[in-house]
Amino acid sequence: MGFGRETLVSVARGERNYVHSIDMIDAAPINADDLSFRFRFHAIATSPGRWVERTTVGSSTAPKAELQIAGRQSERCYAFICPDESAQLERTLDFGFHCNPAQFHIHDDLMTGPLLADYPFWLQMTEIMRVGGAKLFSSRKWLTYSVSGTPQSMQPVPEGAALRLEMVSRRARLNVIGYETNFGVSGKIMTTPAPV
Repeated sequence: MGFGRETLVSVARGERNYVHSIDMIDAAPINADDLSFRFRFHAIATSPGRWVERTTVGSSTAPKAELQIAGRQSERCYAFICPDESAQLERTLDFGFHCNPAQFHIHDDLMTGPLLADYPFWLQMTEIMRVGGAKLFSSRKWLTYSVSGTPQSMQPVPEGAALRLEMVSRRARLNVIGYETNFGVSGKIMTTPAPV
């Protein structure tokens, strides 16, 4: 079962003038029976784009993001390509989810709290990272460099779900945050300081 295979991602949410990483992830060709995946983000996409198999991408085409998927039988590689850089994104409303920071406990490099069954995992994860990021990243502005995880994160969040985020490694140019839930989702997020 695929999640948005060959889907053109053409929206800019809220005040943004680029494709949100959540929309890229939602459109990714990840199957429910795959073992794991890893996204690497290279540049923002300011025009419509889609995931295409890496073997079909010309060497002169610079991808906005890359995706590696470990399947049951083999590994697949994709690139997020914007074929027409002059094409305009469609303006749409921002996501309607807002994290309540009072529900999360932050102590040293550990952050824990509940997830809601009404919203997708990656939408909640992004908002939780935004709200709790100042604590985990010592108030520095940061950009997501890569995200790895398991296909369960593409499924609906069950009732009673909980999240645990932990700073695994803190360096000058790269932070690694591990995440796991009580319903089988786990992985790592790597961030880098934003340019000043």
